[in-house]
Amino acid sequence: MQMSEQEFAQRLNRDGVQLEISAAAFDDDRMIGFYMNALGDWQGKLTAYDAGTGIVPDYRGRSIGKDLFAFVVSKLKERAVSQYLLEVLTSNERAVALYRRLGFVEVRRLARP
Repeated sequence: MQMSEQEFAQRLNRDGVQLEISAAAFDDDRMIGFYMNALGDWQGKLTAYDAGTGIVPDYRGRSIGKDLFAFVVSKLKERAVSQYLLEVLTSNERAVALYRRLGFVEVRRLARP
């Protein structure tokens, strides 16, 4: 995904991303992975929402996503967040497999338009 710094800032604002509960991984000065999270109320519970996750292709399969998620979970526990929601394309098999290993369960499937 390519976007300008201004477009990225607008997306963070639009999605309600809170950097205090988000994380990034770096190799020297290069960002190689990230989790962007927002907070809100869903079904009466304080809920974190994954507003965006990514790992640079050359770094996939090295547990970076798993390690970032563990870091994020510790931040969410500090805030007494009781659930974490995310959406993932079912065609992204590696991401689906990671989320299942992390304990996520599918609660609904959205049809493509």
